[in-house]
Amino acid sequence: WEIEPELAVNMAFGSLVGVLDEGICDRISRVAREYDDGEVVMKDPDLSQAWYRFAADLGDMGAAWKVAEMHMRSEGVVKDNAVLLKYLKKAADGGNMAAILEMGRLYAEGALVPQDKEKAFAYFKQAEAAGNQAGVIKQAQLLEQTKDTSPADAVAYEDLLRRLIARNDPPPWALTRLARVIQARDGLWKSAAEVKPLLEEAVRRGDIEGGIDLAE
Repeated sequence: WEIEPELAVNMAFGSLVGVLDEGICDRISRVAREYDDGEVVMKDPDLSQAWYRFAADLGDMGAAWKVAEMHMRSEGVVKDNAVLLKYLKKAADGGNMAAILEMGRLYAEGALVPQDKEKAFAYFKQAEAAGNQAGVIKQAQLLEQTKDTSPADAVAYEDLLRRLIARNDPPPWALTRLARVIQARDGLWKSAAEVKPLLEEAVRRGDIEGGIDLAE
């Protein structure tokens, strides 16, 4: 108890980090969390970031996402887009789902990186392949922008909507959008037998637009 606090902390954290083994990234991230939480030591976002970057550079994809997240929020650290993109891509390449979806969003919107729909689709398809429904939704949202000007995109859009509604808990709006696609293609009356059940299910799930379409 007579040890100076700063020395005590350095000794404790140095002991915690320990040797270079398979658990070192978890231990380094724990130190980063202590500086992030500010319960054991004084809160210090810059030190927290430094420890997270250390863990990320050793291969911890969760730590890489934390670094990217800190720069996206830019609350405790000065935002650096180069650092943000470096660790965001590292986390995405390592399979971090939040980072995969964020990289897709950046390429879809042309934010921080040049707009590239193909790269956006690649990230969203990666998310879908991992079983993430948001990956399918993001693809559908991209195709919705071009479905009226590209026959190929219109076909792909309908296919995505059908895959969405086939899932266990589809978003209600997907049922309404699919109904509209079918109705626009086949006409009001010819499509009724297929469209009406879709809209009824959309209403049952709480979609207001589906209710309006059904009433009409």
